[in-house]
Amino acid sequence: MKEIISIIAILLFAGLHSQEENLGVLESDSTWKKELIKMPLGFAREINYEGFEDIRFANGWSKKESPEFWAYTFVWHVKGIQKQTEENLTTHLKAYFDGLMLPDDNDKQKVPGATISFSKTKNQESSFTGTIKTYDRFHTKATITLNCTVKAYYCNTLNTTTVLFRFSLQPFNHKVWDKFNDVKLSDEVCDD
Repeated sequence: MKEIISIIAILLFAGLHSQEENLGVLESDSTWKKELIKMPLGFAREINYEGFEDIRFANGWSKKESPEFWAYTFVWHVKGIQKQTEENLTTHLKAYFDGLMLPDDNDKQKVPGATISFSKTKNQESSFTGTIKTYDRFHTKATITLNCTVKAYYCNTLNTTTVLFRFSLQPFNHKVWDKFNDVKLSDEVCDD
């Protein structure tokens, strides 16, 4: 009987997991590692959006010697029209990177929180560029500065917002930014 219950639980989990995979809105080839996380995010509950985060990591994102080190992209695909501004991007990404990167025992380590700076991209609506100076909890245990682009898409028909983020340690004129062209938003993000 325990075996049957275990098998049913595994099948249910696999079914739910595959349904979540179908919810993603980014399309990429198999060289990009992917992850899907339900929102609000457990590590950044202050970002009070309902939906999911769809993430793609460049093949070399975790390799210090690679030009793709820390090159990754994600979208927040959320309910409602959530207008993006320099102010809310700064607030949200500070919560995001502090929740993700600060050590669990930060009261002892005293690692400074993220410093975020954004500006609106000239002549482009809902488009921003910025930098995130943050502690790298995962690879270097040192402070890094990520360059970032953000583009928000608003879908009135479906009453959703899709915010596309792209990050890299490399300057914006580096060829690694061309690699982000390999990751595209699905046509099903909006049918306006």
